[in-house]
Amino acid sequence: MNIDFDKTIEKELQKDIEIPNIVLEKTNRAFEDIRNSKDEGGNKGQTIRKPLIASIATICLFSLIAFSKPTLAAIRWFFRDVGIRKAVDNGYVQPIIDNVVKDNGVSIKIDDVMVDKTKAAISFTLNFDDATVLKNADKLNLDMVVTDETGRTIMEDGNAESLVGGLDSETYMSNKDNGEIKYTLTLYSPEGKMIDINSLKLNVKSINLYNQLIDRYYKKINGNWSYSIKLDSKFKNTETIKYIAESKNETIDIVSAEMLPTGLFVKFIVNTPVDESIINKVTIVDEKGNTFQSSSIANMSYTSDRKDLISMTFSITSFDNADRLQMVVKDINGEDIKLNLVKVAENK
Repeated sequence: MNIDFDKTIEKELQKDIEIPNIVLEKTNRAFEDIRNSKDEGGNKGQTIRKPLIASIATICLFSLIAFSKPTLAAIRWFFRDVGIRKAVDNGYVQPIIDNVVKDNGVSIKIDDVMVDKTKAAISFTLNFDDATVLKNADKLNLDMVVTDETGRTIMEDGNAESLVGGLDSETYMSNKDNGEIKYTLTLYSPEGKMIDINSLKLNVKSINLYNQLIDRYYKKINGNWSYSIKLDSKFKNTETIKYIAESKNETIDIVSAEMLPTGLFVKFIVNTPVDESIINKVTIVDEKGNTFQSSSIANMSYTSDRKDLISMTFSITSFDNADRLQMVVKDINGEDIKLNLVKVAENK
C-alpha cells in the first residue's frame, strides 16, 4: 500500500488537538504566574521581559510525535518546524562533510546546519559502539553549549545572555538496534537576535538517554565532542522581504514584518491589555487564502510606556512568494482584527 507521508504528516500538524485537562491546568497556572509577575513589575517605563511561551498545541504534538516510530528517511521530516522544512526543500541548508568526533564509545557527526535571525537547525548522527545501551531509549538529549566565532553565547542552559530563547529536538530511533540514532535540534530566537554569525562552535558535554516511562534520563554518557563549523555566506547575506501595514489600526501597531527563509518574523504592539493567550490567536493568511500558524516559541515584553510588545514567527516563508498578507488577531476585546500587510517595493 502506498502512503503519501508528506500529506499525512502535514495533516497531523494542522489538526486541532484535544488538550488533556492536566495540560490545561498546568498551562493556566503558568499563565497565572506570568500575570502575577507582570502585576508586581518595577517602575513605570521599565521594560520587563516575560517568559517565552510554547503553544499548548505544540506541547501536545511533541508528545504525539516524539515517542512514535517514524518511517520517513528524508531529513526534512526530522524537523517539526514547517518553516525549516520549507527551507530544506528549497536548498537553504548546508551539508557538513567529514565532521565526526568520537569519545567514550560514541561517535557524533554533524550532518547539516542552517541559520537565520530567528532560527537555527542542526542535525546529527550518533553511532554507539555498544548498541545495547539504547535498548530502552525512546529519545535522547545532547547537553551542549553553542557559541559563534566571537564567543557570543547562542545557546547555553541557564545563561540569560544566550541569543536563543527556546528550543525543540527530535530523536529518530529506527536504527537503534545497530547503534545509530538521528537527532535534530532547532533553536529559536523569537526576538531575531541571531545575526552576523560566521561560524558555529559546538561543545557537547554529555548524551542523556531517556525512556518515556521515566521522568528523567536513565543513562548519561559524559564526554567531549567539540566542533567548529564555518557557515556558508548565504546565511549571513540572506535577502529578506519587508512588509508594512496598509493602514493604521488603533489596537495593533505593526513595528516590523520581515519574511525570512524559515518564516515571517513580526513584531507588533497591542494598545489594549492582553494576556499570554494572544500568542495562540494570531495567524497569517496569504492571497490564496492559505492560513499559516506561528512557531511554538514567541516573546512578550514591554514598551517604555508599558504596552505589550510581541515578537512571533509564522510558517510562511520567503519561498512562498507572497506579495500581500493578512494578519488576523482573534478575539481582542470581543472582536477579530484584520491587518493587511503589503510588500515593500525595495528593501533598504
